[in-house]
Amino acid sequence: MPARVISVGNLQAGGAGKTPLVARIAREGQDRGIPVCILTRGYRGEWERAGGTLAPGDVGDPAACGDEAALLRELAPAAWIGVGADRVARFEAVRAREPAFSRSESLVILDDGFQHFGIARDVEVVAITGRSRSQVLYRDFFGAAARADLLVWTKGERLPAKLAALSIPRVRVRYRLAPPLGAAAHLLVTGVADPDDVLRGARAAGWTIARHLYFPDHARYAEHALAEVLAEARAGGLRVLTTGKDAVKWKRLGLSDYSVLEPEIEIIEGEGAWNRVLWGS
Repeated sequence: MPARVISVGNLQAGGAGKTPLVARIAREGQDRGIPVCILTRGYRGEWERAGGTLAPGDVGDPAACGDEAALLRELAPAAWIGVGADRVARFEAVRAREPAFSRSESLVILDDGFQHFGIARDVEVVAITGRSRSQVLYRDFFGAAARADLLVWTKGERLPAKLAALSIPRVRVRYRLAPPLGAAAHLLVTGVADPDDVLRGARAAGWTIARHLYFPDHARYAEHALAEVLAEARAGGLRVLTTGKDAVKWKRLGLSDYSVLEPEIEIIEGEGAWNRVLWGS
């Protein structure tokens, strides 16, 4: 591609915290005055096969673009987002509308790009966690991480030995959640790859979770069923709490009266490596 390409991916099948990393890199690029295009598959959305584009200012419909693309639109509102399995075609569609992406100083971010070999990348970022192969499903062996230019340790207190031994620049981050405004008890509703991590993070941030109702990752919520869940929670004196990835779908259903957990990334080790590898500074 004519633009600079940063790939953000992971080894395990979901739950490594990749989407907030993509959004942070996009915002940092734009803060530096760089035009940014995110290319994402749009898993389980209509555009996964058909393809589509979100220009800055467009509202992402999760049914069309997928829940992750809709969330990225909220987290990086000034970025162009090309959605579809054919990433090259989506880039060309974006470039046809925004000629800035024909210049080398522009930036393309490949969301979930580690296992996508059709596009050359300038920087390979891989999110890693403390989870072992016996705890979560992995798409790649640990040794595959040796291809990375930057490892971002997102979760867990200890890395698997094969990841810890890699002599690759490494950054450690944590996902900080805003504390609750009051002391109310909550029903946590999640449809994400790592619901237990959301539960732990919410409680660590001070949220009182009386019950956790979890759905499969990328859950497609039925309006009437979800409305019943919200009504039952209120009848039981519980407020409802969900994730940003779920909330983008709830909004399209016209639902309200719930709180949203969306983490902010805080770099706790290796900020120099982050700036050097990503931005050359």
